[in-house]
Amino acid sequence: TLVAPDQSERVVCPHCGAAHDVSAGNLQYLKTLKRHGPQPVVPLGSNGTIGGEAYVVAGYMQRSVTFDNEKFYWTEYLLFASRTKSFAWLVDDEDHWSFVVPLSAGDVEDSEPAGAATRIVAHQTTFAIFQDAVATVESVIGEFYWKVETGEQARAVDYIAPPEGITKEFADTAESHEVSYSLARYMPPEEVETAFGITGLPRSTKLGT
Repeated sequence: TLVAPDQSERVVCPHCGAAHDVSAGNLQYLKTLKRHGPQPVVPLGSNGTIGGEAYVVAGYMQRSVTFDNEKFYWTEYLLFASRTKSFAWLVDDEDHWSFVVPLSAGDVEDSEPAGAATRIVAHQTTFAIFQDAVATVESVIGEFYWKVETGEQARAVDYIAPPEGITKEFADTAESHEVSYSLARYMPPEEVETAFGITGLPRSTKLGT
């Protein structure tokens, strides 16, 4: 059962790893991906409410960046709001959670739209650069609004103004060369548990950004 059949372009079965393209709600088999990576602690299909908006968990992926030959991993949950037909993200980085929504480029003052300015401004808040790295998709299951692939890479520039952050991501594929922005706010694990009716999320012993 598809969460967003009119907007999804790729579905990866969480049970067998079969990848499908989506056309008008119909699935076309592509290939079977090797099953690996972590499993979601908020299950696919879970319903939750964040900020008064109802969401369902549509997809789940693990991504990584590499610094000094060491990989650092985090996971991302794709959320779909049926009322607004829009997507958001729930990000888990070493048990630190963030709720992420798209941010219009028109709402961002960025002196280097094709690069990485040391500071950007959004909603009258100044965000300082935190890191500039290439993010790689390590594993993926569920439903997505683009043709996601394991091994897919994108340059991601992160800016912070705690408890918020902005990620500027450069898509460089045959289909797109766009730059997109997203706004994240920190979510305590208790808020995630309340939002999705779950319990037992690990509490991080490390400081978050």
